[in-house]
Amino acid sequence: MRKTLYTTLATLLLSLFASVAFSQSYYYQLTYGPEPAYYWATAGTTILSSNPSNQNDVLSASQSLPFAWNFYGAPVSSYKVSDNGYITFDGAASISYPNNTAIPNVGGPNAAIYAFWDDIELVSYSGVHDRIATWTYGTTPNRVHVIQWNSVTPFGTAPASNYMSFAIRIFEQGDFDIVHNLAKSNGGLTGTIGVENAAGNDATMEVSSPFHNFPTIFPVLQEDMRVYKFYYGTAPAWDLSGEALDLPAIADTGSAVTIAGTVLNYGTQTVTSMNLNYTVDGGSVMTANVSGLSIPTNGSYNFSHSIPWTATGPNAYHTVTFWASNLNGNPDQVNGNDTVSQDIWVNLGNTAFRRVLLEEFSTAPCGWCPRGHLYVDSFLTKYPDLISFAHHSGYLSDDMTIPESVTIADEFAFGAPTGAVDRVLWPGELYVGLSTSDWEQAILDRFATRAAASVSVSHFWDSNTRDLDIEVNIGFVDYPLPGDLRISVFIIEDHVTGTGAGYDQVNYYNADPTSPYYNLGDPIVGYDHRHVIRDMATLTWGEAGVVATNPGPGNNYTRNYIWNVPASYKEDDITVVASLGYAETDFYEVINAAQTDIITHRVAGPSCPELSLYPNPARDHFMLESPVSAGKVAMATLFNAAGKVVRTQVIHSPSTRFEKGELPAGIYFLQVVEGDRSWREKVVFE
Repeated sequence: MRKTLYTTLATLLLSLFASVAFSQSYYYQLTYGPEPAYYWATAGTTILSSNPSNQNDVLSASQSLPFAWNFYGAPVSSYKVSDNGYITFDGAASISYPNNTAIPNVGGPNAAIYAFWDDIELVSYSGVHDRIATWTYGTTPNRVHVIQWNSVTPFGTAPASNYMSFAIRIFEQGDFDIVHNLAKSNGGLTGTIGVENAAGNDATMEVSSPFHNFPTIFPVLQEDMRVYKFYYGTAPAWDLSGEALDLPAIADTGSAVTIAGTVLNYGTQTVTSMNLNYTVDGGSVMTANVSGLSIPTNGSYNFSHSIPWTATGPNAYHTVTFWASNLNGNPDQVNGNDTVSQDIWVNLGNTAFRRVLLEEFSTAPCGWCPRGHLYVDSFLTKYPDLISFAHHSGYLSDDMTIPESVTIADEFAFGAPTGAVDRVLWPGELYVGLSTSDWEQAILDRFATRAAASVSVSHFWDSNTRDLDIEVNIGFVDYPLPGDLRISVFIIEDHVTGTGAGYDQVNYYNADPTSPYYNLGDPIVGYDHRHVIRDMATLTWGEAGVVATNPGPGNNYTRNYIWNVPASYKEDDITVVASLGYAETDFYEVINAAQTDIITHRVAGPSCPELSLYPNPARDHFMLESPVSAGKVAMATLFNAAGKVVRTQVIHSPSTRFEKGELPAGIYFLQVVEGDRSWREKVVFE
């Protein structure tokens, strides 16, 4: 009797334990953008590859995990990788299953994580090899082990236009996620995403699987990568995560800023109402209720708070912090992901006259680049305040390529013809360099953007020494975003020609009767290369330290440079471009820019100690004491800071009065020419 009772009790306890154990499973949350430490291209140790030959339906040898880890609550130490988009912790597995199904499925594979289970093969195309690689990053106890399928091909499709990259990341602290990096396809890519236990009787499957459509994500941006985070345990009923804020980087003091962004529902219950809350700098909480919603599990909602923030406190960052609460009348059960914050810089809303800088990436070997040249020429005609020059880099190189352009192209360009508009990294773009079809809208957007500072540049040409004396002036009218502000000076030569492959322009439009380049040859011999950057008077990313750390309205800065014009360059075609911008990781935005006329419009010799201007600065006039020879007549020409002639005056005697008249206050340059002698000096009108 006692034995029977113990047996029955033991059976009940085992049954209860099995029930509790079985109730523990995985749930997932969909988010976007893995942390920056994750990289997706050429990393790791190759486990399977199409080099030296294509492979299909293959399973790797056993791979060791670099740290202790539990799968469905039990320890595992190794796994095998399938070319068909999954890994298995079944050490006895010997088959790579190509035909994906819904899970759970006892038929196999089992004890598996399915990153994207489908019929996939590893093939090579044009020297590019499909591969599966592994690596580990981070430090103990926060290491991350990665298994990545890199540029793998759906079975039976053309590898040039059908490929995917995705990964499984196993976290030392527990749990795992699946990252979908990119895909390119002529048709739909469908598969299974999820996780399944060893018995094949318990699984968690992504909601649209086994027909999950792998979206075409190309080119790839970190923030566009889909991340499926799997957690072992019980999913919360109410969990709304603040995903991102969509706020301006800069706001004018006194302006109304709408607090907007995105939330994600990680709970098991559909959210139909909630409170939207925000504070600025930890101040009063602004709350608004929204209802009539329907946000399903793993669904997102783009919100806009009904109470705007009135921006105050110029010359400072202000932190906006947002969170949602009162989900269908219930408290949020997971508070670690509630809040999301963003800083807004507040300034006065002033602007200087803006010019926009378009840096083209173009080379002689680039057969499509003549199209870019046409765009530049048309935009320079259409927008007189546009400045443009060409870096001969971005696709191979030619005899006009300079090292600075190579460095800049490596950072900004994904090929040629492309163009950087004020070096802005535009939303949704992987590179600062844009395709030609996007240039005009970017140019218009920048013309509509306020500039916190003016930039002017002037130069004087010494025909004897072939020195260019360049002066750059910066004048702030508002508080710019804090950062590493630098002056860059570019030397540009127009109408560059030469002989040989380093100058002959490859022309893919030679057979196109609709193109201006039709029947001009391929390549075009003697091609006229426009607006070519020849050198920089500063370092590649500009000169630091000229502008103060925190400039503001009324702050002005001047910097002079000397650059010697090589004898092989045509001084008639030399101009100088100066810009003020940032030089920080992933942020190189140009605040403003300026350009001089060609140097022969400003011929002058060196300063002469006998040439005297007083008072200087001058209010109404200045006196010019010049070394004009007795009986001789000289000409005095006044240029503004942009290099334009604003006044001329004949000098008959050594002492001459020069009136300010209607000229605005600012920096000017006086040039005095007598016969074959010339002098110059700077003068300031207050």
